[in-house]
Amino acid sequence: MICPKCGKEIPEDKVFCLSCGHAVQIVPDYEVDLEESIAETRSDMADVLDSLFFKDGSRRVSEGTAEMPWLKEKLKFIRTASLLLWIMLIAIVLALFFLGSMIYRRTTEKVNHIAEAEKLYAEGKYEEAAAFYDEVFKKSGEGEEDKELLFSEQLNYADSLKHIGRKEDAEDILRNIISEDPQNDGAYQSLILLYKDEGRNEDINRLLGSCRDEEIYGRYADYMTMPPLFSAAGGKYVDRVRLELMSENDGAIYYTLDGSIPNEDSELYTGPILIDAGETTVTAIFENPYNMASIPVHRIYEVEFEAPEAPEITPASGRYGEPKYISATVPEDCLVYYTEDGSTPTEESLPYSAGELIAMPLGKSTLSFVAISGRGVSSNVVSEEYSLSIPAICSPEDAVNYVTASLTATGFLNNVNGAKSGVDGHYRYKSTRAAKEGSRTYYIVEEFLEDSSGEASLTGSYYAVDVISCMMYRAKRGPDGRFMYTLFY
Repeated sequence: MICPKCGKEIPEDKVFCLSCGHAVQIVPDYEVDLEESIAETRSDMADVLDSLFFKDGSRRVSEGTAEMPWLKEKLKFIRTASLLLWIMLIAIVLALFFLGSMIYRRTTEKVNHIAEAEKLYAEGKYEEAAAFYDEVFKKSGEGEEDKELLFSEQLNYADSLKHIGRKEDAEDILRNIISEDPQNDGAYQSLILLYKDEGRNEDINRLLGSCRDEEIYGRYADYMTMPPLFSAAGGKYVDRVRLELMSENDGAIYYTLDGSIPNEDSELYTGPILIDAGETTVTAIFENPYNMASIPVHRIYEVEFEAPEAPEITPASGRYGEPKYISATVPEDCLVYYTEDGSTPTEESLPYSAGELIAMPLGKSTLSFVAISGRGVSSNVVSEEYSLSIPAICSPEDAVNYVTASLTATGFLNNVNGAKSGVDGHYRYKSTRAAKEGSRTYYIVEEFLEDSSGEASLTGSYYAVDVISCMMYRAKRGPDGRFMYTLFY
């Protein structure tokens, strides 16, 4: 390497010129760095010092001596920089020591407070324990400080707060634990019991509904009070509703059908509820094994059955000179009832069977029919009016007299008044209708037994009298209602 100052060769193992003492620069220049400035100063100092001495060690006096004031300034800068660095280092050490002392004191204080709080909590002195926990947790809201404490201490803190009535603060702590530790069984249990004591059943439902830990959910699911499920939605129906009530959890379901709020004295659900015609309000609650009830839920059902078709009557209304058999159709899945006096038929009226024939009443009559479905819904009432006037030799009254006289003559009756030995009451006979077979027309005479109170009932025995010859016959009503005749002996 050639010395840039005097041009002499500098050995590779030297860092300055042996001839003139000039220092060799072996690192790049950094104009803005303090270390660079120090390095430059050190090089310049070497040059100056070398220039002050001969090779034999004697001091040299030269023009270089005039550069000493500049050297003093460089040395002063170095001393100042070094002093500042030492001051900064000492300050950092003192700060770290002070901070460590603060942390140590604070940690020691916290440990002491926790120990005292644990002791008071174990003794059941919840208010005093809560006071120490307040100091530890710094109620001002230092969340990070809270996280440093064990969850078990926070659970004790929350329990202390519950005992002294600070339930909102306890709830906040327990919710925070669950947020930080979703698998904390103790926090779930404490919060559930807090809600239970306050009757906040819906909050329990929401808490467990958001729980993602299957074991915790399964352990506390019985505390839930989810409302019962209805198998059928409320609304309008044209048929009976078979309603089932269900619950996802173990417990009991109580219900009412009048819109009132159910309780344990209400109907206990044990099986499907059959909702019939009309408007019905079903209200139900679920009660879990801890006697905690859900909110009541209700559904309104409007059941309006479709009315069956009305019977069709044959023959049609009109005036008749000879009797006809009257019949009516029976709609499917219905029962048919009728009256012969024009009154509205009901389930208490005379029953009518499909294919049955009814002998036409004498004189004026109105036969009315109604069909009632298996759901109890009635059809429209239909009626036909008849006027039967038969050309005859004898009258209906004559026909009744012929029957009573013949029965007395044969010994069936004791007398024409209808008395009979061994029978409590009297027989009575009426002719209210007529029937025709072939070319013959007959008055139909019905037999009644009248008891001592005057109440009369049909015996099921019939007689017939020819309207022209006045001959008497025994009559028997066939399966379809048509009469059959045999001579009376």
